[in-house]
Amino acid sequence: MNTPSTTLFRTSFISLCTNNTKFKLGIQPPDYILHIFDANPVLSVLDFYGIGSAFLSYKGAILMAQFAVILSEEAITNLVNHSNVEDVNASARYHRQKHSKDLTQTEKKLFFLITGFMVKHFGVAYMTKTTMAAQLGCSTKTIQRGLKKLSDLGIIEIFAARRNTGDKRQTANVIRLVRRPVEQRPTKVSHRNVPPKKPVINHKILNTNTFEQTDSQRPAVASVTKKELASAYDIPEEIVYATNALRLSDRKFVELFANNGVALRDALFKHVQDVEMTPYLVRWSLTSPAYLKCLQSAAVRTAYVAKHYGVKNIVGYFVRTYCDLVSKEMAVIAAA
Repeated sequence: MNTPSTTLFRTSFISLCTNNTKFKLGIQPPDYILHIFDANPVLSVLDFYGIGSAFLSYKGAILMAQFAVILSEEAITNLVNHSNVEDVNASARYHRQKHSKDLTQTEKKLFFLITGFMVKHFGVAYMTKTTMAAQLGCSTKTIQRGLKKLSDLGIIEIFAARRNTGDKRQTANVIRLVRRPVEQRPTKVSHRNVPPKKPVINHKILNTNTFEQTDSQRPAVASVTKKELASAYDIPEEIVYATNALRLSDRKFVELFANNGVALRDALFKHVQDVEMTPYLVRWSLTSPAYLKCLQSAAVRTAYVAKHYGVKNIVGYFVRTYCDLVSKEMAVIAAA
């Protein structure tokens, strides 16, 4: 027969499992675990926490393994969210300036070390805690605390990873630099204190009534087709046909689909909140047949709504529609 203390521990343990916030399990502990409480008339506090910690750690490991990235060149490439080294440096500089007072010297050195390994895959690094500890001359516990601090501040994202071969055991985490906000992307600014020049108007070639340029003033720039633009920026030709109904400007077309659609990938990661979709987000590809169909459908829907009802921000509406369609498609794939 259970003592009051054992019954209390049993009830507390069930509550711990079903309401655990660390892993968000929301699970009912199995009978073979609860039998430990029934078979032992008196359990100490240490026994209770030992059983609870072991079970939750085990279930947490299963949960992490279920949503871990299978380590491969393709998986890491799909996580890339910066276009070049200068882009990575700009995001790193933004985070250093924003959190200069929030980080210790060791954490700043750790951040500098991580970003130094984000050259091959822009914005993504793959390093073991042991390697980082050896580089900085500190313990792996210090590295672990530093990574958690950087993640909590929204500076990096950490993806659990498993080996691609053999036993698929968990290996070093994949670390991705959080891209700086759009308004923080660098612009050329002159720091010289130069007084503005007064415009000089040539009345012989400029119509002062309408201020329209004459043919002699227009720059001699040839028009570029979407196919030529796609070829220049390594955008797959299928994207041109899929988005033909939308009639995007050249600038928006390049911003959305250059660099393997990194802008759309970032939007998807922000839009999809369900953690169960993480493996599908990592494997997302701009030219995948299922997602290419979503792209074409989003373009047609946006064009229709813009024509018949009016849309202020056409690009924003298109991106939201695409994210909705892709998240539904991922749910269908997951359920299959």
